[in-house]
Amino acid sequence: MIGWPIPPPRKSTKTREEFAVERKRKVEQLREEGILRSKALIQAMLKVPREEFIPEGYRDYAYHGNSFQEEIPLPIPGENATISCPHAYPLFYEPLEIKEGDSFLEVGLGSGYGAALARELVSQKGRVVALEVDEVTYKFGKRNLERLSYDDVRTVLADGSLGYEEDSPYDRISITAVCSEFPHELVDQLKVGGRMIGETGIGFSTQAGTMSNLLYLASGYPGVDVWFVPNISGVTGDGWMANFKVAELASTKVSSYIKMFLAAFPIAVVVGFAFVQVFWSLAPIPSGRYPGAAIFWPISAITSALWIKGVGLGLFNPMWLLGGFVVGSAIYLAFSFIPAIPISFIAVAAGTGTLTPFAVTYLIGTAIAMTLRRFTGAKWWDEHKTLLSAGMMMGEGIAVSLSICVVLVINSIWVSPY
Repeated sequence: MIGWPIPPPRKSTKTREEFAVERKRKVEQLREEGILRSKALIQAMLKVPREEFIPEGYRDYAYHGNSFQEEIPLPIPGENATISCPHAYPLFYEPLEIKEGDSFLEVGLGSGYGAALARELVSQKGRVVALEVDEVTYKFGKRNLERLSYDDVRTVLADGSLGYEEDSPYDRISITAVCSEFPHELVDQLKVGGRMIGETGIGFSTQAGTMSNLLYLASGYPGVDVWFVPNISGVTGDGWMANFKVAELASTKVSSYIKMFLAAFPIAVVVGFAFVQVFWSLAPIPSGRYPGAAIFWPISAITSALWIKGVGLGLFNPMWLLGGFVVGSAIYLAFSFIPAIPISFIAVAAGTGTLTPFAVTYLIGTAIAMTLRRFTGAKWWDEHKTLLSAGMMMGEGIAVSLSICVVLVINSIWVSPY
């Protein structure tokens, strides 16, 4: 495993009383950081001994870290299996608002710690089902639950993306593994009004330019000048909220963040003008020395022209939009419910909107990755692919720096007589 430092395994020397003190301190820390809030979950995390769900060699690290940023996942039996950081459980369970009597499905049993917490939350009136696809991890988690008298938690060795229909529907579903999208099988097993949480790895963003363009079209204003008005909506609300949340998690006042932004903004504007002027003095922009601008500026101009003249050309015909929605929905359903189609609709949709140079680059990169995975083995590739990507990015940065140096040298000697 890579991506975070793994402490060296060692024989546990802490007593049960010492673990209890550390557990109480960790719960108080998470509460002060605003991650842990509900009284029921606080009681559950105080009661369930996290250290009992960790292998002997790493047990003393069960409550490691004086803040949530210092916490680290710890290895457990299974392929690349870990027990998540302590703060990860309230991050998932607080939004779910698990209540007494709920039916709860956990996709990813892991160590069994999360299932034990859920069992405390739903009490004997509720039901907890936990799925695990790795047999080694499954046996470890199941053994932990049984040893700590959580044997009424139903554990199932199965592909979690398919859910567990026998005990469905569920009031709450938690997906502990990253997935590209919520599997429709799990959505089908969620009660009406239920809640499901998981990490898809897909960020949310709004396209400020698109929203402004739609407002211009909806206004019915016939002039062209409005399309060239500076767009203040580039500073989008979701971006501000995300930054405010980061400030909160970093124990920084929102007011301090705003003050720093206002202080840095004029400096950034001046530096930005100076930066562009330096490069413009080397060669015209766009030009052959700046291929990015030469490629994308015309595309941007054509896109703007299509927006401005789109209504007159009939590009925004409501029936066309409705037809595209119907066709897209039909294709999505076909990709989702026909097992014979081995590719993702999201991948196809993203591909149709990807420029050819990027698509070709992705294709070449995927082919190289699949070849390397085949010759090095799946396990080695999964453990080292992030490191290889980081090395390639560093190499790209060095290549760009060298190319800039070459441009500077060329422009400094072009007037020489040789």
